[in-house]
Formats: sequence, structure tokens, C-alpha cells
Amino acid sequence: MTLAGALTSSAQRQLRPLQVDERRDPYPGYYLFAPNSTDSIGLMDHSGEIVVKVETGAHANPRVDAEGKLSHFTVIATPTGQTPAFLIRDRDLMPVDTIFPVGQVVADFHEGRVWSDTSFLLLGARYTPLDLSQVKPGGNPNATVIEGIIQEIGIDGRLLFQWSSLDHIPVDQTCDDTDLSQAMVDYIHINSVERDRDGNYLVSCRHTDEVIKINRLSGAVMWRLGGSASKGNEFRFLNDTINGFVGFSHQHSAVRSSGGTLLLYDNGNLKPAPAQSRVVEYDVDEVAKTVRRVWSYTPASPMFSPTMGSVKELPSGTFVIGYGSGSGIGSGKSLIVAEEVDRTGRADARLSIIGTRSVAAYRFNKVQFGMTGVWRQITAPTLVSAAMGDSTTNLVVDVTGVAPGVAVKTSVS
Repeated sequence: MTLAGALTSSAQRQLRPLQVDERRDPYPGYYLFAPNSTDSIGLMDHSGEIVVKVETGAHANPRVDAEGKLSHFTVIATPTGQTPAFLIRDRDLMPVDTIFPVGQVVADFHEGRVWSDTSFLLLGARYTPLDLSQVKPGGNPNATVIEGIIQEIGIDGRLLFQWSSLDHIPVDQTCDDTDLSQAMVDYIHINSVERDRDGNYLVSCRHTDEVIKINRLSGAVMWRLGGSASKGNEFRFLNDTINGFVGFSHQHSAVRSSGGTLLLYDNGNLKPAPAQSRVVEYDVDEVAKTVRRVWSYTPASPMFSPTMGSVKELPSGTFVIGYGSGSGIGSGKSLIVAEEVDRTGRADARLSIIGTRSVAAYRFNKVQFGMTGVWRQITAPTLVSAAMGDSTTNLVVDVTGVAPGVAVKTSVS
């Protein structure tokens, strides 16, 4: 079992481009994903070429947040040995801060991000001895349980908030495919933490098949939402039953859309065969406790991602989707690593593997980092300047005419 904070790597150190099989009108930005090289992070343009790169050493899960900084998981040499942590880099990709968890907690690569201009959000793990024979017959009496820990840490190192999973969700709530006879048991496996619209925490718990909402002041679990395999679901699904299975399973990347719906990468591990992954969007009524599926997407050649995978809505209303372990070579896997699609399923960009080595990214992001870009929908003649805030490329597109009743989408960067 891979412990929280561990990294997997290959012998290849060179950053590899991807092949762009489809390119129509992608949103301006660079693609950011890892791992691509064991010792470097790179930003990729719309041609599939690496245009910005930095040598980082061992790393995982890079992301760019609203504060304009790039953060990623890494391992830092400290007086006590090699210590998992998150490193923050500025716009020039220079290291500006290192974030360690507070107390007896180990940093977990699944989530770490700049949370505000004064704080950092970090996911960690605490290894807790428990007698699991009291939880389930055959459970290990001397097990070590991986407890999920969410910490908000000030830039001065002070602990501002902490949430511990065992204080709120017991081990018996794990899905039935979790083997409680093992010496090390990852019973909840948190893999994403997002800020909800009201400031509370929206958390994806893969091994309980649930998305939960946590009060940012008290730490109380406000609700638990899960599919057929969940043991704590509080919601009624109105229209998302496939082959007798309701809802989602072993999901990643629980995020809010601009319209307030819930977006998930539904890996589908515990669903009836044939196993198939998808992106799914739900309208969640938190008062009536009902869930309605409003949109879903699977690629033209359906695939199954046993692990990893992500979805992110872009400002243009399109979505960038990473297929995680569903992308690869051989064993019936797809060559496709990621797509940028609209709600009709049209691909504005499709990226696939070049050569024979797979690229299985934990998250696949699109960011405006190290560049300036704008996206506009044009309904009348106008000048479109590639400028944002105090940054400009001095590129201006002069649109002299738009056909009646036709809206033109354009992006410049």
C-alpha cells in the first residue's frame, strides 16, 4: 500500500510533450499536470510542447490558485530526515515558502494549496493504532489506521483550523472493499478539499464513497452525500441509477461549478460491470436532501480509471478532464490523457500519448500562469486586447464584423 505522502516515480527524467489530436477553440492557458518527469514540472501549450519548466526534485500534484502562486508536494531534507511538505513558488517559479503540517501529522500529496493571502490548506495523515477486530470479524487487532487530517495553516506557521476524520466518521463507515485485515488501513482516503460557496469545506472521501461538507468554524459534518456503496448517505438521488447502482463510486475532484452544481470525476470502481468512468454533474438541494443528475460525460471510447482523474470548469464554461490511470498503453487502455470539452461533448482539445510510455496524471489543470490570456464571446465588431489586470501582451485583435445572430468565441494569449 502506498502511504500518504509517498511518491511513485519512473527512471525517465525528461519532460515529454503530448500529442494534440483535436484543437478547435480551447480556453487560453497552459496545461499543468504531473508526473511527467521525476525531477521537473512543466507547463504545456496548445501544441503539446513544454514551454515553461522548473527543476523541482521529487514532486506531485502541482496547482495554481487565485493568489497567483504555484504549489506542489515534495520531500524536504530536514534534521530528522526526508520530510513530506508542500512548496510554494512565485510567478518566476522561485521557491518562496515551505509548508509543513502542524503536530504529529504527515503531509499527504492529495491536497495542498494556497487558501488565502494569509493561509495555506493542507491535507495530512495521522497513523493511529486501532483494534479492528472490534469493527468487523477478521479485522486486524493491531492495525494502523490512516486518519485524514485537514489543516489550515497561517503563513506564520500557526494552526488556524484542524479537522480529524476519526472524530467524525468511524472506521465502520468505510466501503466494503476496504480490507480491515491489513496492517495498514486507509479507511477514508480524502482526495480533494475545496472551499464551498459559503466558505465551508467540500471534501471528497474516496473510501467511504462520499462527498461531505464540513463547517469551517466548528468542524461539524454538515452533510454526507454518497452512492449505493456509501454507509452514511443522507440524500435521495432522483435520476442517477445505472445497472441498479445509484450515484457515484470511488470519486475524485469534488468541485462546485460556476452555477453552483456539484462536479465529480466518478471513477466507478464499485459499480456493476462493465466498469466505466465518467464526469458527472449534480444539482444538490441541501435543504430537501435530494440530488438530480443534470449532465454527464464519457469519452467517445469509454474508459475505466481505477485511480486518479479530475475535472475542472473553465471560465468559458467548458471543462478540462484528466483521465488518470485510465490513460496509458496496452491492456485495453486509451491513448487519451485529457480532453477539454463543452456540454455537447465537443472536444476543443484532446491530448494523447506520444510513444510507448504512459502519462497518468493525478490532476490535469489548465492555468494562466506565466502568460496573459483572455476569452471573449463577441456579438458585434470590437477590439479584443490580450490584457488582464496590469499584464498585457500588446496583442489586439480587430474584429470588423460578426454575422447576424452568430456569436464568435475567441481566445488570445
